[in-house]
Formats: sequence, structure tokens, C-alpha cells
Amino acid sequence: MFNNKIRYMKKRNFKTFGLVIISVITLSLVIVVSCKKDESSSQEDSSLSVIQDDNFASDTYQDVSDLTDEAASKSNLKSTSSSENVILSDCATVTIDSSASLRKMTVDFGSAGCTGEDGKVRKGKIIVTYSGRYWDNGVVKTITFDNYYVNDYKVTGTKTITAGVKNTSGNRYYSESVTGTIEWANGDSVINWNAQHTREITDGSSTWRVSDDIYQLTGSTSGIDAEGEQYSSTITSPLIRKVEHVCRHNYVQGVIEITPIGKSTRVVDYGDGTCDRWATVTVDGDTYHVYLR
Repeated sequence: MFNNKIRYMKKRNFKTFGLVIISVITLSLVIVVSCKKDESSSQEDSSLSVIQDDNFASDTYQDVSDLTDEAASKSNLKSTSSSENVILSDCATVTIDSSASLRKMTVDFGSAGCTGEDGKVRKGKIIVTYSGRYWDNGVVKTITFDNYYVNDYKVTGTKTITAGVKNTSGNRYYSESVTGTIEWANGDSVINWNAQHTREITDGSSTWRVSDDIYQLTGSTSGIDAEGEQYSSTITSPLIRKVEHVCRHNYVQGVIEITPIGKSTRVVDYGDGTCDRWATVTVDGDTYHVYLR
């Protein structure tokens, strides 16, 4: 009987010890899973892909305005010299049909690929329709695309530009709206992008050349990034863009606040005017340096 009692106590102690071990392991797993969940949530909330995609879309559709302005300015200046070009190269053909009341300018990059002065390879056509002369005050320009690609990204949609008279500073300014998409070459990803901007030419308004233009954007955007995340944004300090060769790849100054649905606002600061591809991003008090496309 005494031996049986010892055996029972040993079994009970072993069982109790086993339950303690299982409880510790279970608690540890809960802690690890919780930590991983918190870490994942934190990483997800500080994701910067939406910034890359909004900047890429904004740059792409502003690039379209720069292209058509340069094409129109060459026609206005009666110049064919490529030395004046910032974007267009000799492989792009510009035609203007002014026979109808609604004029049409076509910038044709061909189907094989045309490398611009800015190093980007473009294919397809940009088509601009407008009444009156291209540079007239109040003229409305509607830009559409025909199988248009930039570095194998397909660009579609509509951009509408309404020219205003010069403001009190003597600067030309435009109201712009965009509804468009940018699709990856493999078709796996797409950016849906909408914008309402005012573009003011702060330097270069006195000439028809584009190469001396510096302009600022104000307004807002919204869209869905390449990862399917919906967002909206507001420019809180005007975004500055220089069209000259070494600077036109990105905004060089200004602040935009981008808010993905259900996540914290990303405050994007493009810097002090230095021509580079970097921006500073602040999310929930944490600061990141982001290299932009």
C-alpha cells in the first residue's frame, strides 16, 4: 500500500509538472504571436509604397504637360533645334492640325521606342485637343493617350488643363484635373490616380521655352496604389518642380500629406530645393528617408 501511494504521488507530480510546462509554452506562444502581430501591424502602418506610387503617378502626368508644352513651344518658336529640348528628341514627331475649330496636336513616339533627352523611353502617342491657340488665356486642353508607354509602363486616362490669365505676380497658371491609370508591363500591378491641381509657372512665364520653367503645384490627389491600398493626399506646402535637365526627375521642395485609408498620415517633405531623388517621410513620429523613382 505504501509503495502504491508513492507511485500515485509520482504520477500526480509528473502530471502537475507537465501541466505547468504546457501552460508556460502556451503563454510563450501567445506572447510571441502577439509581438509578431504588433510588429507586423507597425510595419504595415509605416509602409511607404503608397508614397512611391503617388509620386510616380504625379511625376508621370506632370511629365505629359511638360512634353506637350515643349512640343507647342517649338512650334511657336518655329525651331527644330534639339539643343533647346529638355524632353523631346528627334525620334518624336509633332503634328498640329488646325484645320478645324477644335485643334489637335499629336506627339508621336512611334512603336519601337523613342529615347527622350531625359533618358526615358516612350512609345505611342499623346494627343491634345484645344480650341483657339495653345497658349491663349482660358483655352481648355484635353490630353488623351494612344497606346502610350513610358519605360514599359502603360499610361492611360484623361488630363484636362484650363489656362488662366496671368496672376498679380505676372505668372501663368493652370487648373488641372487627371483621371488615369499606370499599368506595369507584366500586367500584375496598376495605379489608379486622380488629381486636382493648380500649376503656377513661377519662373519662365515671360518666355515660350520650357527649359527655363520652374513651377509649383497645389491641390490634392486620391487613388489606389499598386498594392491595392486606397488613399488620399493634400499638398500643404507647394510642390516645386524644375524642368531643366538635371532637376526635372522629381519635386525638389514642398510638403504633401498622404493618408492611406485606416492608417496614419505620411508627411512627405521633398527638401530645400536641392536636385535629388530623396524625400523625408514622417509617420507617427518616426522619420524615414525615401529614394523616389
